[in-house]
Amino acid sequence: MKKFICSILTVILMLSLFVPASYAAKWEPHEIVTEVERTNNEIERLVEQAIQEVEKLDSSTEKAEKEINKIINNLVKDTNRLADKMIKEAGKIGIEVECEYIEYEIGGQKVLIDPLRVIAF
Repeated sequence: MKKFICSILTVILMLSLFVPASYAAKWEPHEIVTEVERTNNEIERLVEQAIQEVEKLDSSTEKAEKEINKIINNLVKDTNRLADKMIKEAGKIGIEVECEYIEYEIGGQKVLIDPLRVIAF
């Protein structure tokens, strides 16, 4: 009986040692800062890509205006998605990240794009 109880307690001890590691956070604070920078680089790349796409269009036609609006809408949607995802990931471990809107001119229209900034750890 003592061997049985001893072996059960040993198993419980071993399981309790490994459980906290499974609840570890996905990100470390310094990794979040790196990830925010990577996200900002991706946002900047998307903006440059949109500007290049608009420059290729002949802006004198009615169809070009629709294409420019479509490009801008897709850009805003994609950058907002990236920013929201990063803000949620940082919030999970208690780091506050906010959007800092920057104005770009794309196809003669002013567009606010939201690069990120780490506020507090």
